[in-house]
Amino acid sequence: MTDSNSSRAALRRVVALQNRGDALLLATTTRARYDQLQHDHGTATEFNDTESEASTKAALAEFEEEPPHVTGEELLGYYREKRAVLRELTDEFGAEEFGEELGKAELQYSEAFRAAPADVTYESFGYLHGPVPEADLVFDMRPFKDPHLDPSLRDLTATHELVMRAVFNTPGVRELGLAIRAAVDAYRSNPLAGPVRVAVGCAGGRHRSAAMVRWLVMQHHEERDEVKIVSEDRDIEKPVVER
Repeated sequence: MTDSNSSRAALRRVVALQNRGDALLLATTTRARYDQLQHDHGTATEFNDTESEASTKAALAEFEEEPPHVTGEELLGYYREKRAVLRELTDEFGAEEFGEELGKAELQYSEAFRAAPADVTYESFGYLHGPVPEADLVFDMRPFKDPHLDPSLRDLTATHELVMRAVFNTPGVRELGLAIRAAVDAYRSNPLAGPVRVAVGCAGGRHRSAAMVRWLVMQHHEERDEVKIVSEDRDIEKPVVER
């Protein structure tokens, strides 16, 4: 049985969450109305409907400035907070009180998480196949031993365990991986930081860089439910470059 202080604290959390949800809903509907008026005004102008053009122009004049869009990050943050609050309340008061709402919040968060942009993107590439991709951080693995030199590994890619083992048995590679992860964490520690994009290159993009990207993704395993990680392999399917 909970005391009155716990009940009041729980109520404050629910009220604060409701207020935040109401603010997001208002922002969404305001932006939707603005966009619809813009569309209607353009249509009226195109078809020379002077009466509609005048009314939509007057309605648009009610907006002091263009209302902002509600971003995917804002929605995700709201659903993350909602889920956390309802988890606390379920633990405190039991599933009978808040279990159903928690289930809805889990589903809303999952949908928002899938729709949100990536927090961190790792991309492997080969210098021999084109320019360096645009990225916040770029790492060159060409100084490390190349599995291409081993005939038994040449036609394989980092999707194969033997290649992963060969790359990460190379002195210095694991240390480089830890340094990359530390750099990503440093970028993301900035409260104003946006998504971080990391490009890792080697000669052909099939072995060293692709192996590193896979290893880095695995390092985020414990936080994958909170941090959206995306990986891309630009050149892993390209033909082996004879060199």
